[in-house]
Amino acid sequence: MPKPTFQQLFGQSSGATTDPTGKAFVVMYLEDFASEGLAVPDPVGNLNASSFAAALLIKWLSASLGNDDDPTWGVIVNGARPSLVTRGEATQRELALSASIYTPDNTPLIPDPDLVV
Repeated sequence: MPKPTFQQLFGQSSGATTDPTGKAFVVMYLEDFASEGLAVPDPVGNLNASSFAAALLIKWLSASLGNDDDPTWGVIVNGARPSLVTRGEATQRELALSASIYTPDNTPLIPDPDLVV
C-alpha cells in the first residue's frame, strides 16, 4: 500500500496552513486520535504532551503494519514489545517501539526530514 497522505493518517481535517503573518503550522484535531485512546482534556489547554506523543506513535504503528518492506514509506514504527518495568518505586507497563527513518543512501547519518522518502 502506498504511504498515506497526511489527511489519511491524521484525519480529513488535518493539514498544514499559514497564519496571517505567513508562519506555517500543522493542524490536527484531537478527536481524530480517539481510536488510539486519546481523550480531549477539559480545558483543552491541559493536553498532556506525553499522551499526545503516545497517540501519534500508536496511530503510526497501526498505519505501518504490513508496510515494512514498502520503499515508499519513509517512516515505519514497529516492533511493539510489551513488558513490565520498574521505574523508581513504580512498576509500569512499557510498550517498546522501534521507529525507522528511511532516506536515500547518500544522505547524512542524522537525516534531514526533507530527504525522507
